[in-house]
Amino acid sequence: MSSQDLNRAIQLARAGDKKTARQILLQLVQKEPTNEMAWIWLADTMPDDARRIATLKQCLKLIPDSQIARKALQVLESAHKPPPTVEKPSQPAVFQPGQPSPPPVSPPPAEEPAGFESLLLLRDEVVLPEEESQPPPFVQGEETEQEAFPLRGISDGEQPSVTPFVETAAIEQLRQQAQKVPPAPASVVRQKVSPVRWGAILGIILFAVVLGVVVFTLWFSPNSPLRLSGLQPLPTQLNYQPPQETPVIETQVIITPQATEEVEATEEVEEIIGTPPPPGIYLSGTQVNSFDWSPDDTFVVVSAGGGLSAYDPQNYGTLRYVDLAGSKALCRISPAVDRTVCAGQLLWAWSLPEWNLEIESPPPSGLPGSWIGMFDFVTSDLLTLVYESDLQSVEIWSLGIQQRDGDLLRAPSPIQRLTASPESGSIAAGLFDGQVIIWGLQTRQPIFQQSVLDQPVQWLALSADGKRMMTAAALPPVRVWEIPSGRLVAEIQTESTFTALAFSADGENILWADKSGVVTLQQVEDGSVLNRIEVGVPVREIRFSPDQTRIAVVTTLGDIYFYSLIP
Repeated sequence: MSSQDLNRAIQLARAGDKKTARQILLQLVQKEPTNEMAWIWLADTMPDDARRIATLKQCLKLIPDSQIARKALQVLESAHKPPPTVEKPSQPAVFQPGQPSPPPVSPPPAEEPAGFESLLLLRDEVVLPEEESQPPPFVQGEETEQEAFPLRGISDGEQPSVTPFVETAAIEQLRQQAQKVPPAPASVVRQKVSPVRWGAILGIILFAVVLGVVVFTLWFSPNSPLRLSGLQPLPTQLNYQPPQETPVIETQVIITPQATEEVEATEEVEEIIGTPPPPGIYLSGTQVNSFDWSPDDTFVVVSAGGGLSAYDPQNYGTLRYVDLAGSKALCRISPAVDRTVCAGQLLWAWSLPEWNLEIESPPPSGLPGSWIGMFDFVTSDLLTLVYESDLQSVEIWSLGIQQRDGDLLRAPSPIQRLTASPESGSIAAGLFDGQVIIWGLQTRQPIFQQSVLDQPVQWLALSADGKRMMTAAALPPVRVWEIPSGRLVAEIQTESTFTALAFSADGENILWADKSGVVTLQQVEDGSVLNRIEVGVPVREIRFSPDQTRIAVVTTLGDIYFYSLIP
C-alpha cells in the first residue's frame, strides 16, 4: 500500500493539489521513516523554502546516506545566501572629444535562478515521474537589463575634462548618427501571402489526400484486386484425420501402512491443537479500529466492521450493537461514563446508560468532507478534535452546547498523537518534529513545550494525574518525563522493536508488544521485567484495566484477549 499511497501523492502534487498530497506523504513517512522518495516529495509539497529546508534536514536525520536530500538541501541553502557586494571603480571614465569610443561593455550573464527548481532536477536523477517544465513561482525572477555604455580610460598625463561643451557635442554626434539610419519599409513588415500561393498550398494538400485514398484502395483494402490476385485458391477437398488416442498404461499402486512413530507424533499435534484459547472477544478476522475500557469496569466498546459494539469485560457477552453506516470511526467513553462518542466522517454521541442518540452530524468544523483524525475527552462535556485537513490545530468542542469552546490551539508542526488527562485538565500533542506540547484546559496556554525526540512522536501517553508522560518514536527507547519540569525520569531500552505501547495510570509501569506477539510488563524506575505473556500473534493495541490488574490485547486478526497480571 505504501507504493500506491506514494503514487497517489505524486499524482496529486503534479495536479496542483499539494495540500492533499502533503497529508498523504506525512502519514507515509510516519509509517515508513526511511522512505527516501516520500521525504523528497514531501519537501516538494511544502509551501515555502523554510519548510522545505526543515523537511530535508529531518530526512537527513533519519536517512544520513541520502545523497539526494543532502544535495537538495545545499541547493536551497545556497539560494538564500545574500549576493556578494560589487566594488565601484575609484575614478569614473570621461569622454574626450575627437577620440573614438571604445566598444560597449556587455552586461554580465544573468545567473540562472537557484532554488527549488534545482531540487526538481535532482529528483529526476532518481527516475522520478516527470515534472512540469515551468519552475515554481518562487524561483522565477525578473532579470534586470544593463545598458551598455562606452567608456574610455584617462592616461597618466591627462586631466579629466567635464565641461558642458564636451558632453553636449557627444550627444549631438550620436543623435546625427541615429538620424542617418533609414526606417524599415512598411511593406516588409506587413507582407501578406498572395491568393496564388494560397491556391498552390490547397492544391498540394488535395493532391496528397487523393493519392492516399488511391494507395489504400489498391493495396490495404480487403477487396483490393492486387491482394486478391496474389492469394492461392483453396483446395477443393481437405484430407482431415482425427488424432489417435494415446493408450493409458495402468500401474498397480501399493499402499504402505504408516509407522508407529508417525501415529504418536499425530497424537501429540492433536493435543497441542486442542489447547483452549484465552478468554476474550473473537471477531473472526474483522479489523478493529479502536478499543476503550470504561472507567468503572462495567463494559468495553469496540469499533470494528463499520459498527460499534459494547461487551461485558467479565463474561465477554455482547451488550449493545450500533450501526455506524460502515464508517471506520474511533470511539471513546467519557470519564464520568455518561456518554459514548464516535468520530470519523460523522460525529455520534449517545447518552448512557440508555444509549439515546444525542448527536449525529458531520464534523462541526474543518473543510467540507474532512475527517476527524484524532480526538479524546478532556472532560465529560469537552472533546479535543484534530481534523485531517488541518493537522496543526486542536479544537475544543462542547457536547452540551454543540459548538467550539474558545480559540484553536496551534502547534508549530503537524500533530502525530493526541491525548488528554481529565483529572489534571491537560491536553498533550506529539508533533512531527519531535516536540511535545501540553496545554492547560483553564488557561489554554502551553505549560510544557520541549523537544523529546529527534524523530516524529509515534507514542504518547499521560499518567492519570498528568505528572508523568511517556514518549517513543517508531524505534526504541521509551522515555518517561516529569511534567512540567521536563526532567527525564527513565529511558527504557526494550529488547526489540515494538508494535504497541501502554502506560499505567500511576505512571509506574509500561506495557509493550514485539513483532512475535510477546507482551512485556516492565517497571519504569529500574527497567526490570515484571511479567511476560506469549500471545502468539502480532499485537495491534494494548490497554490496562481501570484497576490495573488485567490487560486487553487487540491482535491484528481482530481478536481481543484478556489476561490477568496477578499470578
